[in-house]
Amino acid sequence: RRLLAVFAVGLTLRIGYALSHPPGPAAGDALGYQELAVSLVEHGEYRGSDGTRAARPPGYPLFLAAVYAALGRSPAAFVVVQTLLGTLACLLVAFAAETLLGEDWLLPAGLAAVGYYGLVEPTAGLLSEALYSPCLAAAAAALAWRPAASWRSALASGLAFAAAGLTRPEALPPATLIL
Repeated sequence: RRLLAVFAVGLTLRIGYALSHPPGPAAGDALGYQELAVSLVEHGEYRGSDGTRAARPPGYPLFLAAVYAALGRSPAAFVVVQTLLGTLACLLVAFAAETLLGEDWLLPAGLAAVGYYGLVEPTAGLLSEALYSPCLAAAAAALAWRPAASWRSALASGLAFAAAGLTRPEALPPATLIL
């Protein structure tokens, strides 16, 4: 029931935030992600409008292209998926806290993640943090997963850290040290 409470509050907060902060026209980093995702969907090429191919890590543009290919290119498509991912990140934080610290920590840690602005704001925009944060939360949850010393735990954590690193490269040094 506590995980369900974290899910319900997290989803409600993110939906409310997304409805009160509708995505505007893409600019800056968001425009770069948008251009790469559209290029992938329409031309099958990882190329920005200026012809660059390596200006950004591929994780978030690939994720965005997959969302566009599956659900269409409307802002509602990526907002729905990012809302679910942000809520999932809260559940993963709650799970990791419960596993590492005990069952009394599930609800406080989960609700802290639910209300943390850095996990709410990416819901409504083209921000790589929308994918990066759930990947980091998944890596932490996998490391906390019992038995933590198992190869499954290490593999799951490694895959989550790899996805985080493909989204934002600053994940790689700590991931290397942790794994």
